[in-house]
Amino acid sequence: MATLSVIIPNYNHRHFLERAVEAIVNQTRPPDEIIIIDDASTDDSWSLIGQLKARYANLRGERNPVNLGVNGTLNRGTELAKGDFVHYPGADDVIAPDLYERAMSLLESHPEAGLCSTLSVAIDENDHFRGLFPSPIVASEPAYFDPAQAGRLILRHESWFMGNVVIYRRQAQIDAGGYRKELGSFGDGFLCRVLAARHGACFVPAPLGAWRRMEQGYSSVQGRNITWQLSVIPLVEQLMTGAFAGVFPSGYLRRWQGRWRFSTIRMALRLPENRAEMVLAALDRPSWFDRLMVSLLTRCGRLGTIGLTLYLFLLLRGGDLFDIGVLHLRIWRLNRDPEFTRYWRRWSEARCRGA
Repeated sequence: MATLSVIIPNYNHRHFLERAVEAIVNQTRPPDEIIIIDDASTDDSWSLIGQLKARYANLRGERNPVNLGVNGTLNRGTELAKGDFVHYPGADDVIAPDLYERAMSLLESHPEAGLCSTLSVAIDENDHFRGLFPSPIVASEPAYFDPAQAGRLILRHESWFMGNVVIYRRQAQIDAGGYRKELGSFGDGFLCRVLAARHGACFVPAPLGAWRRMEQGYSSVQGRNITWQLSVIPLVEQLMTGAFAGVFPSGYLRRWQGRWRFSTIRMALRLPENRAEMVLAALDRPSWFDRLMVSLLTRCGRLGTIGLTLYLFLLLRGGDLFDIGVLHLRIWRLNRDPEFTRYWRRWSEARCRGA
């Protein structure tokens, strides 16, 4: 039987940490080891980690002497882990009780796979249920996609990987270089794409985790940093044409760039000032007509923003229109199906009642 290590990076999340650990130790298939790495927190996290160590025999704590950041802490966890597979849940996230049982069963049936992922719901800082996160649903039953199939799915749908519910084959992850610090919060997204395209990927179409989305969360903060968003583009281009040349299907780099630029533009349009400047920077080499549209529509209030968003979507992501429409229709239906998300609805309601 394959072994599983769980690495929990923690920075000032004492308030959420115990709940996250309880969800892990109460799995129907418990992990072989749990390692909490405290990234030089300034709250009372280390004291709580000591209490958790005394409570659970397979849990140990490590403490970074200085703050290494998320990717540095995750890479340290990979070095410390002994399992064949590794899961990196956030200290503020929660997983369903059968995540490991279902994911590891599929991975053991397909040991060549680089990873296994599932769907995830979103919750807020106060545990309120925010629905199924709109990531692509690439299969209706648990499935394994070989590298060629995974490559085609990435080209068509982009990423369907939710970082809070991805379980990695550790050696494949190490061979790919782990979490690249220079990519910041895109480190896990890039790693998932590489492993899927190199080794294939497993997928379970069930919401087996809850991602806590907060304004001051790591990915949210970096996502609002337009300068950082734009700095990622040449870094990824260098990786895809250099160390990972030939890993991704033909045409993927260009398609990824369009998708990333559009995501950056959507964030830029939320800025209170310099919106037009940031949008044009994200477009890279805008035509005179692009400049005209940006100049006019950024001055036209909410309707102008909607019109500009549609124009730039068609410009940068026109080929994704059908698939995105189908996805959001499906997500809309599932979010209204209490049977599909009943566990998380009940969990959230119980937490909100103080249970």
